[in-house]
Amino acid sequence: MRKIFTVLLALLLLSCASAATKDAQYWQNKGLDDLNNAKYSRAERDFKKALSLDPYDARANNNLGRVYFRTKKYKKAIASFEKAVSIMPEALAAHENLGRAYLRAGMLDEAIAQLKLVVETDPYDANARFNLGEAYVRNGQKEDAIEEYKVLRNHNPVLARKLYDMIPWDTQ
Repeated sequence: MRKIFTVLLALLLLSCASAATKDAQYWQNKGLDDLNNAKYSRAERDFKKALSLDPYDARANNNLGRVYFRTKKYKKAIASFEKAVSIMPEALAAHENLGRAYLRAGMLDEAIAQLKLVVETDPYDANARFNLGEAYVRNGQKEDAIEEYKVLRNHNPVLARKLYDMIPWDTQ
């Protein structure tokens, strides 16, 4: 009798966990829809609801960070992206988002570290390479920025031109 009770309890717990995951996914999808439609306060609420059901959902943490980033709440964005990266270290999008948030917050060394990780893993990620070049420019690393420009011009001439325009070419 005790074994049957244990098995039934385990099944009940599994079904509850499964239901919570499905509910979290519902809120995640709703949040993405709101995020894509620039309904940021609703998206924030949706992702927080998803995270209340599944706090270790790297995608929900990353997407909540995207809401904060778009609303220029960079410290909150950084916290969400850091959590996403800690949960799923292989998620390049979370590393790239974290690097961008560090860049906007003026944390240039941290931005460079995150963005270098992305471009070393995916050398064709033009956005990460552009942001890395911008971080180099803002950090006074002109030669490194020029190297990023040289690589970027073969992959995305539009972003390469934007980076080129940021580089202080005539400084002594």
